[in-house]
Amino acid sequence: QIMAVTRNDLEVTEKRSTAKVLHTFSFRKYAAAGVTVTAIVSVTSTKKNLVPASTNLVISAQSFAGNKVSAYFDGGTSGESYLLIAEAALSDGQRIPIAGVLNVLDRAA
Repeated sequence: QIMAVTRNDLEVTEKRSTAKVLHTFSFRKYAAAGVTVTAIVSVTSTKKNLVPASTNLVISAQSFAGNKVSAYFDGGTSGESYLLIAEAALSDGQRIPIAGVLNVLDRAA
């Protein structure tokens, strides 16, 4: 199961360690009307080191359309929390980073 909740503009997503999830970052709130994403500068994840010897996430299939950037996140360690950051170049010349959080939790069925 995947869960997404927005708290103070920071989207928090949860996944199992074996799941591959698509996370979408919206730049709509941070750009003027009609401004779109023209390129992905970077998409990164940084583990918060809550779990000793935790593994990093694997990021793949980065894409953009309109005012959104999407990427797949795979792997990770149960109990770990990861800070996600997508930085995009916009059609008005700005470069804006957007952050999110991905928590990896393997719950008993």
